[in-house]
Amino acid sequence: MNFIQQFLRINLMLLLAVSLISCNGENKPVTDTTSQSVKPTAVTEKNVSNQSTEQLTASDKDKAQQSKSEKSKPEKCTLSIGWAAWEPYQYRGRDGAVTGMDIDIINAAIKHTDCEVTYVEGDWADLLDRLKKGTLDAVASATLTEKRRSYAYFSEPYRAETFAIYVKNKDRERYSGMSIKSMMDAGMRLGAVMDYFYGATLNDLQDSEKYARQFIYNDFSEANFALLFDNKVDGVLEDPYVGADLIRRRGWNEKLSKLPLVIHSGDVHLMFSKKSVSDKTVELMNNALAKIKANGTFNRLIEHYGG
Repeated sequence: MNFIQQFLRINLMLLLAVSLISCNGENKPVTDTTSQSVKPTAVTEKNVSNQSTEQLTASDKDKAQQSKSEKSKPEKCTLSIGWAAWEPYQYRGRDGAVTGMDIDIINAAIKHTDCEVTYVEGDWADLLDRLKKGTLDAVASATLTEKRRSYAYFSEPYRAETFAIYVKNKDRERYSGMSIKSMMDAGMRLGAVMDYFYGATLNDLQDSEKYARQFIYNDFSEANFALLFDNKVDGVLEDPYVGADLIRRRGWNEKLSKLPLVIHSGDVHLMFSKKSVSDKTVELMNNALAKIKANGTFNRLIEHYGG
């Protein structure tokens, strides 16, 4: 019995040992296989992620560079400039082209910029209205006022402006030597252009309740002279250059006279719409005006028109 028991015990121990060795041998390859399959997967996803990030980064850089390049390009400068028939400052020549002292000054200045200009014809009141709305970029021969500052930028002044009063020859002696207020007190009716600024003194008279009705307004100068010949006004307010040119062209030298009184309205500017023109463009035009004054072009143009 003892021998048989020992034999069975030894066999049982051998079977257990074989079983344990067998189990250990099966588990080891499973663990290794799992480890090997997980590692490559993790590395592959990381590589894909890095490649996508690099591609997106490069794309974003290209877009940013393109956007920066577009922003660095100067904006194309185009200006629509209004003009009203007011010879010799602004008028249409025999060849149909717009010309005049102001137009020539603008054209000379524009050559020192990259801007392109188109000229738009209208009466003064209409041009101001369009400038307020931003459908017109600029006008010339504009006097700076606080009211206009609310909707417009102004260039540096480029010339001074004065006005005179024109009367029939027979009335010259009657009004000579009188102040503007004395003339108004004597009952003078004055023809003026709508929305023109004739200086602070006249502006106060135009706004006063006492004298306001003595001012008769039209859209352009020649209409006021027609009223003068029809005895509907006693005098016409006009720029001396314009008045002299009009009298010469119409042959009115024997009919009309300019009173000695000089009415100073102040400096005139280019006036730009705040709704359609940037302050950088105004600065560009200021620099251009300074250049034509420095190189003598401006003075030559003024002299050409008798200034």
